[in-house]
Amino acid sequence: MEEGKIKKASVIITTYNSSSTIKECLESVLNQNYPSYEIIVTDGGSTDGTIDILSKYPIKYEINKDLNTPASGRNRAVELSSGEILVFIDSDCVAKDENWITVLVKHIKKGIGSVGGSNIVSPTDTFFARATGRLLTSFIGGFGARNPAVYSTIKEVEHNPPCNAAVPKNAFREIEGFDSNLKVAEDLDFDYRLKKGGYKLLYVPEAVVYHRRRTSIAQFIKQMYQYGFWRAVIGKKYSGLTKIYHYLPTISVFLFLILLISGFFILVLHKFLIFFIVLYFSICFCSSISRFLNTKDSSSLLIPILAPIEHFSYGVGFTDGLFTKSAHSNSSNG
Repeated sequence: MEEGKIKKASVIITTYNSSSTIKECLESVLNQNYPSYEIIVTDGGSTDGTIDILSKYPIKYEINKDLNTPASGRNRAVELSSGEILVFIDSDCVAKDENWITVLVKHIKKGIGSVGGSNIVSPTDTFFARATGRLLTSFIGGFGARNPAVYSTIKEVEHNPPCNAAVPKNAFREIEGFDSNLKVAEDLDFDYRLKKGGYKLLYVPEAVVYHRRRTSIAQFIKQMYQYGFWRAVIGKKYSGLTKIYHYLPTISVFLFLILLISGFFILVLHKFLIFFIVLYFSICFCSSISRFLNTKDSSSLLIPILAPIEHFSYGVGFTDGLFTKSAHSNSSNG
């Protein structure tokens, strides 16, 4: 950002049946100390009272059932915006403090296409939701992925999740925004094109949001399946986005099934199966204890139970995505 010049920021939020979280999200954004900003919300046709909540706040909002992906909602919100800096936050996130916008915008300079931070477990979330959050930030659950990562210093990164990121509007327009056909992984696609356009992406540790996680096992399974599916889809579009660790859950699922079936006929493979299971759950247990010691949150102790569910759901989704010829979403935001 140029010295001495205050650039207007446009905070972009998309909603769909977000009544349980949007109020605290909006209030955290309205509490910011940045001198010049607006809030723009696009809603995909909520039926749960979200729109009534939006109407009570001094914000711009638009309701449009055609905005059926987070990407399309963000693109429309940008069209409605008047700021030079676009600040993205999800409807299930809460800015940790009043400096959030200021911190993000301060690091927008020439050549910087995106500035982001961490999205951490909300201390007021449910026990199960906190457990999934602890899992995703553990070694066995996150494998060093950028999305749940927390770093201690400013650093260049490959990706900034749009639940906590700022982007110059000129850079956004240069790469023509988000791909509205992608239900999930649209942010990976967006950041990949930013990088290809010559922009750098920065992580700033002071920019923090609390991110609410899924509150039921069914929601968690669906989320992990979609993560796997769309990661495979985007990996076919841009080969450089897929790393070896993205294949590990799928490989593990197939290895387990092969050893399980073969073990009935070949004794030595039965022993390999037992070794595989013992090794896997030993790593899960160590990850669980590590997260518990670091966070003092007893929900971390669910990691050995949730990790197999995560890996199986993600692995099945990833396999499905690999063999799906085309993928276009007609699902709603959320």
